[in-house]
Amino acid sequence: MATKPKDIIARIKDNDIEWVDLRFTDPKGKWQHLTMCAGVLGEDELEEGLMFDGSSIEGWKAINESDMILKPDLDAVYIDPFSATPMMIICCDIVEPSTGELYARDPRSTAKRAEAFVKTTGVGGVRGYDGAKKLSGRKRHVLVETQGLVARVRVHAADIQDRDGAVDVLKAVRFSFPWLRHVFADGGYAGDKLRDALKAHGSWTIEIIKRSDTAKGFVLLPRRWVVERTFA
Repeated sequence: MATKPKDIIARIKDNDIEWVDLRFTDPKGKWQHLTMCAGVLGEDELEEGLMFDGSSIEGWKAINESDMILKPDLDAVYIDPFSATPMMIICCDIVEPSTGELYARDPRSTAKRAEAFVKTTGVGGVRGYDGAKKLSGRKRHVLVETQGLVARVRVHAADIQDRDGAVDVLKAVRFSFPWLRHVFADGGYAGDKLRDALKAHGSWTIEIIKRSDTAKGFVLLPRRWVVERTFA
C-alpha cells in the first residue's frame, strides 16, 4: 500500500471533503456503499477498517455470523465530480474478522487472488519491465467511453510504452466502433509518435489532458478520473 492513512486525512482537509462514500461490490457485481460524514473517519478506521453487517448482501452470510470488516483500499480513492457537496469515494475490500483474510466471496478478493496466482505461474503470455512504473510482467491497456464503460482492453508486456500500446488498442476498437473519432488521453500519450502511427488507421483527433503547471496538491483532471474509476 503506497498511500498512508495520514495522506487520505490530509487530502480530505485540503479538498474540504464533507462526505466519504465507502464502496464495494456484491457477488453479482452491483455497487454497494456506505456514506458517512468525513469527520467520522480517522487514521485507525482507514488502516484497520470498519465493522458492518454483511447479512443484507445476497449470497454472503447469515445474520448470526454476519459481522465483517469493510477495509478501505487507500490506493483506490477518488473525488466524486458529480456530488452536490464535496465527496470522496473509497473502494473497499471485505475482510473476515476471525482470520483477517480477504472474504472469499468478495469479487475484489477473487480478482486479487487470481492476479497473484498468475504472477507465480510465469505463464500467460509475454512479459517485460517498465522502468518508469517499476512494474515487471504485463500491463492492461484500457479504452473506455465517457461514462467509464469498457470499450477495449489489451494486455501486453510491461516494457511497451503507453503511446505504442495505444496504437493496437485503437486499431482494434475501430472494427467494433467504426464511428469513433475523438480520444481523450493523459500526458503519457503526448507527442507526434501516436498521432503519426494512427494516420494509416483512420481519422483520429487526440486531446491530451494535462495537469496545470500552477496546480498544487490533488487536482481532478477532466476525463482522467473516468479511466481511474474503471480500473478501481
